[in-house]
Order: sequence, then structure tokens, then C-alpha cells
Amino acid sequence: MPGTWIATGQRVLRELMRTPARGEQPLEAHRDAALRWLCRAQDVNPDGGVAASYHLKDGWLPSYPETTGYIARTFFDHACVNGDEALRSRAWRMIDWLLERQFHDGGFPGQFGDRSAGPIVFNTGQILFGLVRAAQDDPQRGDVQHAARNAAGWLIAKQGPDGCWRRNTHAGVAHAYNSRTAWALLCFADQFGAEEARQAALRNLGWVRSRQRDSGWIEDAGFWEYAPPYLHTIAYAVRGLLECGLHLNDPAMIEAAERPAAQLLNRFQVREQLAGAYHTDWREAGSYRCLTGELQTAIIWMRLHQHTARGAYLAAAQRLLRQVAKTQHLDGPDEICGAIAGSYPLWGAYSRFEYPNWAAKFLVDAVDLYEALTRGDVGAKGGG
Repeated sequence: MPGTWIATGQRVLRELMRTPARGEQPLEAHRDAALRWLCRAQDVNPDGGVAASYHLKDGWLPSYPETTGYIARTFFDHACVNGDEALRSRAWRMIDWLLERQFHDGGFPGQFGDRSAGPIVFNTGQILFGLVRAAQDDPQRGDVQHAARNAAGWLIAKQGPDGCWRRNTHAGVAHAYNSRTAWALLCFADQFGAEEARQAALRNLGWVRSRQRDSGWIEDAGFWEYAPPYLHTIAYAVRGLLECGLHLNDPAMIEAAERPAAQLLNRFQVREQLAGAYHTDWREAGSYRCLTGELQTAIIWMRLHQHTARGAYLAAAQRLLRQVAKTQHLDGPDEICGAIAGSYPLWGAYSRFEYPNWAAKFLVDAVDLYEALTRGDVGAKGGG
């Protein structure tokens, strides 16, 4: 009942306000707390998906297909490295739920799985990450292979001749952050030997690069045409370019990704903080922090450190990770213990007053990658 949710939100807020300061904890402790929170976010709904977020007013939200897709990939990866069969089982519960959400034409619904709104390109691309990873985990699951092929086929069919997706998009506009969808298609092409998917990915990447300014700024990187993009979606666009460039061993594409990453690095080195959103000339748009985007940016910097051996990237990533970790509560109510808020402070413009599941997912990915780099694992890739 709404009254119960509001009362719970008030209780959580009171706990937040009186949680005492603590000493610095190992990053692994923060990662493990985020994993436990993600498990609770899966358990609050009976369907096997992961609740989109915990909101101080609305409580736990319904399961979110898009992010459940790439959380499944994170759970599979973490289970593989650590031999955690419980996480692997959870990942399969996510996949089985997603198979039930797919439209007959191959697409997946946006938001919380509302089928009345129809399938969305970006959401389908992020779910494709999970389907491809599941097909790798169990090649005998023909239903997963079928779903992945249908999703990829739908994405290819919806693509414009210039490589841009303009149909079935959030807010009905083009998004440069669909470079992540191109990345998912490359992963699919590798797993299934699908050259058509590879060519579709290349077409989109060409379009994204055509939207880049000399300063590194990428046009159409936000949710809406009329608002400065959040760091979250800027990082989506940059990560997609970077991972595709590394995948294809394409120096020009890697350089296209490094230009905005270096702009963010320069600003962080001056202020030791990143803005929650940016204007097209890299001016800050708002005084809040976008914690999800910061974690994504830390991953980008670590991936660039792997490629360039530039120590400044790794050093900045570590500092930024620590900054985000300091905002996480390692005790207190289950609703927030281990979660990562959308914004800092909590009332910032991005995911205001809520703890989105994708923020916790990117913390897990970031710490896993940082751990791998510190132990000399040059093959680590930072999740998806």
C-alpha cells in the first residue's frame, strides 16, 4: 500500500540522516554489499527480474527488463570468476523471466516491461548482452539462442540506412548512446557468427562518430533533445565506442572514445569532482553528482589504462571509485544497505530520491575490474 511505502521511506530517510561516519573500507566490502543489495532487489518481486530501484516515496519498483539483462551478465561473470553457483542460479532466473517478456518480433519492452508501449531499441540491446552471456554459459539452451537471434534480427530491421536508430526509441529521438547497442550486436556476432549483425553495429558506430565534435563532445548523447545529457548517458555513449574500438582493434574509434574520456579526466583532475550533467561545450550543468555515471566513467578510465598504460587514468579511477564508495551505506535498513543512490546529494536531478539497480551493478563491475588490474589480469573487461 502507498501509505506503507511512504512510512518505510520516512524510516529509511531518518536512518540516512543519523548513520554515523565510518572509516575507509576495502573496495571489496563495497562491492560485496552491492551484490547483496542486488540479490535483495531480485527477491522483492516474485518474477525473477530485478527491481528497478528503491524509491524513498514509492518503495521497491517493479522489475526492469533492460537492466535485468545486463545485471545477468554481471552475475554470470562474477559467478564464473568466484565459483558462486548461487549467483549463477540467480542469473538464470533473470534470463528465464526475460524470455517471457520478449515480443514475438524479437524486441523487448521499455521501462518496467509495459508491453502496451511496444519494444525499445536500447532496452533490447542491453538485454541482448544478457542473452549472449547466457548462451555462452549453457550452449544447450536453444530457447536462449532463439531469443538472442530474434532480438538481434529485430534491432537490424529497425535500423535506419545511415546506421541510426530513430524508430522505437526513448522519447522518439535518436540516441548516440546506442553505441552500447552496437557493442551488444558485436558480442552477438562473435557468439553466433552473424556478419549481418556486425555490419549493423559498424553502421551505427559510423553514425555516432559523425555526431562528434572536435572537442570530443558527442551530440545526441542524452535522453532528451532539450536537456543537457547526464554523465550517465554520456558515459554510455563513450563506453560503447571504446569497447567496440577495442573489440575491432580500430585505433580511430578508440581515439574517438578517448577524447571525451580525457575531457572528463582533465576536469576531474582540476576539481576532484565530476558534474552530474554537461552542456555541449563541457560546461557543468548542475551542482549534483551522478553516481552511476561516475562509476561508468571509472570503468572507462580503467579500460583506457589497459590500452594506453597511462597511469593517470588508473589513479583517477581509483579516486573516483573511492568517492562513490563513501556515499554507500554498509549498514542500516535492507532497502539501502549496499545500494548506490542515483544522485549525490540524494535530491539531485538524476534518479532523484532513489537507488537504481544499475548503479549497484556498475559498482560491482568497477570494483571487479579494479581488482583484476591490481592482480595483473590483463584480460579483464569490466562487465557490460
